[in-house]
Amino acid sequence: MNKLEAIIKGLKRVNPSDMVCYDSNLVNPFFEFIFVATVDSVRQANVSIEYIKESLEEAGLGIKSYEGFNSGWILIDGYDFLVHVFTEEERQRVNVDKIYMNLEKIDLTKYIEE
Repeated sequence: MNKLEAIIKGLKRVNPSDMVCYDSNLVNPFFEFIFVATVDSVRQANVSIEYIKESLEEAGLGIKSYEGFNSGWILIDGYDFLVHVFTEEERQRVNVDKIYMNLEKIDLTKYIEE
């Protein structure tokens, strides 16, 4: 299981929507990709941290840190990738997709359909 598979596997447990993955390899030497997803509540955002951690550990990977517990925006630093988990309201407010709009998107179809 690779990083993206592990992240999606963990997130599937909280029924995310609007999942997008931006390829930051060419513009940022620190991160391979930036993953963004929306959940329905702060509670789902909170529990997504544990689910993603479990799934990454199962794949032999881990996370460096996370921020935003009990808020509408969780940021997970996975050493060479970032994961943003937002509530709908917070994602619209922050508009993080606009920040990354010039980056190539990674096709998630094969990961989501499995």
